[in-house]
Amino acid sequence: MTPRKRLLLISALGAAVLVAGWFYSAPARETHRLSRMSTESLSAWTRDHPADARARRLLGERLLQEGRTEEALALFREAAETDPGAAWPLVAQSRALLQAGRLGEALTLAQEVQRRAPEDAEANAVLGEVYHSAGNREAAEEAFRTAARHDAKNAAAHAGLAVILADKQDFTEARASAQRAAELAPDTALAYRTLGYVEDKAANLTEAIRYLSLAAEREPHRGPTWAAFSQVLVRAARTPAEYKAASDALDRTEALLPNMAGVAYFRGLLLAKQHKHEEAIAQFRRALERNPKATHALYNLATSLAFAGKKAESAAVSAHFQRARQNELKMTQLRMRVAREPKRADLWRRLQAVAEAQQDEATARMARERLQALLASSP
Repeated sequence: MTPRKRLLLISALGAAVLVAGWFYSAPARETHRLSRMSTESLSAWTRDHPADARARRLLGERLLQEGRTEEALALFREAAETDPGAAWPLVAQSRALLQAGRLGEALTLAQEVQRRAPEDAEANAVLGEVYHSAGNREAAEEAFRTAARHDAKNAAAHAGLAVILADKQDFTEARASAQRAAELAPDTALAYRTLGYVEDKAANLTEAIRYLSLAAEREPHRGPTWAAFSQVLVRAARTPAEYKAASDALDRTEALLPNMAGVAYFRGLLLAKQHKHEEAIAQFRRALERNPKATHALYNLATSLAFAGKKAESAAVSAHFQRARQNELKMTQLRMRVAREPKRADLWRRLQAVAEAQQDEATARMARERLQALLASSP
């Protein structure tokens, strides 16, 4: 090839790249333009352009960030009615319900959207988030890995895997997954939440507080972010100023998530750390009223009762804790067996029975559906 032809070819390739760049960056430019609008302007644009799914989605996410969950849910429902074949409105609804603490509704919707779009990465990722919130880590891990398999660039999938791996104490892999999520979604609340969660599980509280404070700055109205931040502050508190900061963060969390049992539990922990055991007892009881199966609350209630000199009551609560802990271990062991042998119908049947006996609705429903699918596929 002559130098002239080589130059013409390079010029043509360069022009093609520029044209392609113009084409493919147009949606990104439009998203950037919409994202710079105020909430009021974006809402007005959405009203004037009802077919603009991108604007509707951005507005819904903005409303969630501002704590306007019901408005966001209404918007996502409208989007689902406008485009009944799209998965994203159902995924968004499920996340909104999860943020509002409506776990049962979130699970039902997440399972439905995953059934409709089994290869959709976002559908699998949100199902993983709901399963994790329900305490079903095995099913959550499977959903996150499915999401990552269908879309290796899905930040939520890698973030979810990081959380699961941190729960399993595999901090090397957890940090790698968290960093991957941060690379895919840089300088976002999702990235900082995930990095903070991993460092919290690794008992690196200083780094956890740093990351979660950045997440809270970016999501000042998102309850779960403030819940994670306040819980780390409680565990790290040692001085009056730190106790005050943790208490303020718990106040913020409770304002955003008024029905969350964990707020009362962590208030109890904070009071117990300050040797205010009578006040701590009241908070642990409040946590148990909202979640009677919370073994950690039972354990700490028994401890504070003992410190308060209520030995007989402490012994009774401690015995209750031991029974509840045995039930919890039984469920955990059964879940691990099911994860190792997912094609055994007898294990799924047993998991369903144990979950129903323990009134674990989410796990019972999941086991029932897995069992039905397994029996339907058998010859």
